[in-house]
Amino acid sequence: LNPINQSAIAVYIFVVGFVYNLILRFLWQPQGIQRIVDEMLHTIIPIYYILYWYFKINTKSILWKNSINWLIYPIVYLIVIMIRGKFSNYYLYPFVNVTTLGINKVLLNVIVLTLFFGVVAMTFIAIAKFKNKRIE
Repeated sequence: LNPINQSAIAVYIFVVGFVYNLILRFLWQPQGIQRIVDEMLHTIIPIYYILYWYFKINTKSILWKNSINWLIYPIVYLIVIMIRGKFSNYYLYPFVNVTTLGINKVLLNVIVLTLFFGVVAMTFIAIAKFKNKRIE
């Protein structure tokens, strides 16, 4: 993967870990091996990947405009899970559950989540630029 894609992955994995640990973690109590896997997937791997990104990825090619392209995947993903939920009446995440929250609240949640992705993307770009300036 190129540094731009690896940076996008760092943004995505950070947001997934953050949202899981802030909102979703408290909705279920995995036991045994499932708890270990859950911790690895939502805590250990995100921390590891972000450290890997910071210390090992050459981020000099990252531009501010990349943040716009990085929003495509989460927006498409949200659209797909909303369409899937509409037809199956099963929503993967409680904050997009139209049945319980209503469409207005879900749209607000989607907008907030998209804005959060954008802020995180810009933050990662700022970190990369700061890191590159220090190295030069």
